[in-house]
Amino acid sequence: MRLGLACCGDYSAGHFAAYRALADADVDVVVHLGDYVYAEVEGDLRPVDPDRAAVSREDYRARYAQVRRDPDPPGPAPPPMGPVRGQQGVPGGLAAIPSS
Repeated sequence: MRLGLACCGDYSAGHFAAYRALADADVDVVVHLGDYVYAEVEGDLRPVDPDRAAVSREDYRARYAQVRRDPDPPGPAPPPMGPVRGQQGVPGGLAAIPSS
């Protein structure tokens, strides 16, 4: 079995071309070991929407929509997402963020 691994692809810190290379590789299973959307803006190579830390549901919807528009996204669609307790400092976590 050929295993592909990826982790922590921060949009603001670079491009997602590595995901395209992984999608084109001859692998049986891909395991993603980290996030690809972050509340804080860590990098300065690409502007993010919004241009500050994401704090609201609307902020996260904008951030996910931006990532999905990338020609080399982390995947065709993000994995199912339920509430994440305390994720990114939001009390109680965030509810699933629909793609629409």
